[in-house]
Amino acid sequence: MPHIAAKSDAQIQADVLDELQWDPRVDSTEVAVRVRNGVATLTGTVESYAMGLAAGEAARRVYGVVKAANKLVVQIPGPSKRTDAELAKEVRQALEWDVLVARERIRVFVVQGWVTLTGNLDTCAQRDDAGTAISRLAGVAGVNNEIVVAAPTVDPARIRATIERALARRADHAARRIHVTVRDGVVALEGTVHSWCDKNAIQRAASCAPGVRRIDDGLVVDPWA
Repeated sequence: MPHIAAKSDAQIQADVLDELQWDPRVDSTEVAVRVRNGVATLTGTVESYAMGLAAGEAARRVYGVVKAANKLVVQIPGPSKRTDAELAKEVRQALEWDVLVARERIRVFVVQGWVTLTGNLDTCAQRDDAGTAISRLAGVAGVNNEIVVAAPTVDPARIRATIERALARRADHAARRIHVTVRDGVVALEGTVHSWCDKNAIQRAASCAPGVRRIDDGLVVDPWA
């Protein structure tokens, strides 16, 4: 890729603040940003768990950010507050309505707005989809996704080959620098990528592979590599 000059922390901070203001999902007035060695730390308050996730995504989109430490606190306003029983019911409904989620295999617990999901599913992608299905519900203060992936036993070489083919399809310029190892259904990803977009594509490709129980993410974002 063409050479791009490195940014200073001050430049990255300014760009992250601009990105937060540009994103209509985020109220940036209560969000502070610090950047050190390319690591952007977000502090302050947001009105929903979904807004906090969106703020983290916005920070990671900025070129030069190597990591986003999301320390935002969710403070749910009165109109959006739910009792734990009400929120648990809405979470179950959201899982039931989402066609990508096997809701009959998921259990829901809610304590002070924090939603915990337990149970077992067949793939890492299904587990991630379950968390996504409830992340935008009003009243959710946070999500603990403790769903276990009960994947069938698959030959490690077959898993690795499947992932490497998927990487070549979705992030081919980054895939050549990624090292994939598989042991007992646990996939370790190592290497350097230029952006969070590449990182997310690689993680998603690995999570969809049959037989994968967990992803150990060792990928490093380095825009200047």
